Amino acid sequence: MEAYTTYLAPHADALLDAARRALDELPPARHLAGWRNVLDGLATSATEIRRSLDRPAALGSAAERAQHSALWPHLTAWADHSFIASNLADQSDGQHHKAPLTDEEQRTLTERAQAAQRRAGAD
Repeated sequence: MEAYTTYLAPHADALLDAARRALDELPPARHLAGWRNVLDGLATSATEIRRSLDRPAALGSAAERAQHSALWPHLTAWADHSFIASNLADQSDGQHHKAPLTDEEQRTLTERAQAAQRRAGAD
């Protein structure tokens, strides 16, 4: 959550907008619909994360654990798929954007998310 909040949250909407512009500039192809679906999923996840950040549950409460469990799929989606948005954004208007997370950061966040999800399921 901290990595998303620190590194990606301030740029998520701009990144998705740039990626969508890049898709709009590409010639029609069958795989573009899949990429649009990924971007739509990331946008939905960003919205859910933002909602949660705007209404944090009390520290250490059952509500906080439930909130974190509900966020893991959204954080994992960003960890797993942000490189698609980043690569598309790199193609937009000749602007160059760095990937929000390195491959190692993506792997680490994904592993943390999966471990936390397993712990939540064991509770």
